[in-house]
Amino acid sequence: MPPKADLRINKLNKDLYFTFTHMLWGIIICLGFLALIYTAFLKLPFFKTSKLSTSILCVAFLLKLAGAIALFLIYSYYYQDRASADIFKYYDDAVLIFEDENWQISKLGDLFQKENDRSTETISILQDTQHWDQQWHILPNDNRLMILVNLFLLYISQGFYLFHLLFFAFLSFIGSIALFHFFSSLINLGSRLLLAILILPPSSLLWTSGMLKESIFLFAFGLLLFTIYKLKNSMDRWLIPLFLLMLGLSIWVKSYLLICFTPALLLYLSKDSLKLRFNLLLTFFSLLIAMLILWPSFEASLNEQLQRFTELALEIEANTYFPIDSIDGFGGFIMGVPEAIYNVWIRPIMMWDAGLFSLINAIESTIYLVLPFILIPFARSNGNKRLLITMLISFILLASIIIGSSIPVMGAVLRYRSPLLPFYILLLFTFVDTNKLKHQLFRHEVN
Repeated sequence: MPPKADLRINKLNKDLYFTFTHMLWGIIICLGFLALIYTAFLKLPFFKTSKLSTSILCVAFLLKLAGAIALFLIYSYYYQDRASADIFKYYDDAVLIFEDENWQISKLGDLFQKENDRSTETISILQDTQHWDQQWHILPNDNRLMILVNLFLLYISQGFYLFHLLFFAFLSFIGSIALFHFFSSLINLGSRLLLAILILPPSSLLWTSGMLKESIFLFAFGLLLFTIYKLKNSMDRWLIPLFLLMLGLSIWVKSYLLICFTPALLLYLSKDSLKLRFNLLLTFFSLLIAMLILWPSFEASLNEQLQRFTELALEIEANTYFPIDSIDGFGGFIMGVPEAIYNVWIRPIMMWDAGLFSLINAIESTIYLVLPFILIPFARSNGNKRLLITMLISFILLASIIIGSSIPVMGAVLRYRSPLLPFYILLLFTFVDTNKLKHQLFRHEVN
């Protein structure tokens, strides 16, 4: 029988071998995926456009990847509670399922059975997961989508986390490019400036690039608008399945944001058949009627969301918690609109002293509020895009009201607000004469 020292050495050698081969495989698949991405930039019509060069696409994607890596580092070394970190918890649940001795891909459908109808094997597979089953059922269970995506990726990555990170960053980038195509049809802003607006806002770059629901939503929502834009100009049959898939995915991941964009979408779809004033009236009354019909379930959903976040914040003693009163009737909801908008756009500045990242977020939020005044000297004298302005205002306003009425934790507010930031900055630039702006910048460079 070999000595215990030799057994320990053999085990150590096996562990080192496994770690080396695991790292080597991870590097290979990441480099292979990067090669595929670069080929897509060169060959696919979706990316290959005269408006954006391959080098610009590469730089923009690297920025997305940098945002994803920054988020990973923040939750690895600054916030170290891995169990509650979204960028890890879905991946960790997927690993638990993948490594269970009873797991087989053929059992995928069994995972979606009701808890009381599950077999012993299915119960065993899911027993250690923390997020597959939700206690609250307000909206579709988007936790399961995130876990499933990571579960399928594990067949390729074999647990190499950075490959998952790369995949989600690319999904987010596809969504940004899809939004670029959509808004390029509505405003002539300059391709580089428009792409920068859609990608560079710091909070947006951080929260929509990592292994989070925001990445999948940006992917689905961007492609949804892209297919709608394409279907208005041509009826290619392949667009319809893509449209339905992205619509379903958007509803599954963040249905409230899709609902908030519905008035803007109605304005867009009717822009060629109705004058703007009639378009606005039709959209307003459609929204009002829908709100009155659906009000009881809408009120219950917001209050339940508020209760869930409040209980969680108190349980973990979140230092950025602030109280929000529950909604009491339609009139109470309307009266609470100013406070909801305050919670999303101004309160982050007031909570600057809750920690390092609160200070950073306060500075960023201050910049967003000051930016309109900075851009006043470059305002257009005429030719404002009234349709686009109305679309963007309606989306930002409705989403801000829902977020500010139902989320009493500033960290969560900032994350949920992040997809709105590119739309907010784009709204500001619809009033800007870019030729004036370029002239001013060029003059400073010469001086």
